[in-house]
Amino acid sequence: MARQVKAEWIKARSLRSTWILLAIGLLTMVVGALTGVITFKDEGDRVQTLNALSGSQFTLVVVTILGVLLAASEYGSKAIISTYTATADRVRVILAKSVVAALLAVVVGILSVPIARLVAAVYFGFGGEGGWDAAFGTMFHYGYGIVLAYAGFAVLGVFIGTLCRSVALGVGVAFVGIFIIDSMLGSISVYSEYALTSVASVLVDPDVHQSRYPLFGSAIALLALYIGVLGWIAAVVERHRDVS
Repeated sequence: MARQVKAEWIKARSLRSTWILLAIGLLTMVVGALTGVITFKDEGDRVQTLNALSGSQFTLVVVTILGVLLAASEYGSKAIISTYTATADRVRVILAKSVVAALLAVVVGILSVPIARLVAAVYFGFGGEGGWDAAFGTMFHYGYGIVLAYAGFAVLGVFIGTLCRSVALGVGVAFVGIFIIDSMLGSISVYSEYALTSVASVLVDPDVHQSRYPLFGSAIALLALYIGVLGWIAAVVERHRDVS
């Protein structure tokens, strides 16, 4: 398995689009942190700080697209034929791609809190109203929620890319399915506690308090459930399809 993960990492790092997406993800975190500070400048130091710490929904979209790209790009170039020739176990390939996508998303997530702190420090240092107000425990709580959300959505992107076998189709399905249809369904009270977008909102902003959202622990469990179900579907379908 370690050898397969290494092979998938070599493929991922050789794609220029991987680094472009990661750069966009980091940029959206900077913009998100700055927006969080400025938008709530009249709400007090703690509110400013918590909004700066909150993970970026745009970055969530970026890591999902990254997962789709890592899975689907091989089908467009037909490189998947060589991959499955070298490794007959298709589930192993899917898992390896998922590990690489998750690790890249984890790196982005780990940088989220330090970036928010740096942006806030620069903003306040240049005369911005307010100040930083977050203990280490608060930063850690936000940090690991964001890491879980980014990694989970990147893995979901891999499964969607595997099912679609096309980067364009996969991105479209992921964006429309998760960030539009699921979000719309999330406005329905019966489904709102189980919506994937509600799960993401809770994980990237642990202090969010809305009755229609799941609790933090429930959000983690729901994300794991969605990953497990979609991963099982992707594995079953991929095992029974032609490579071409």
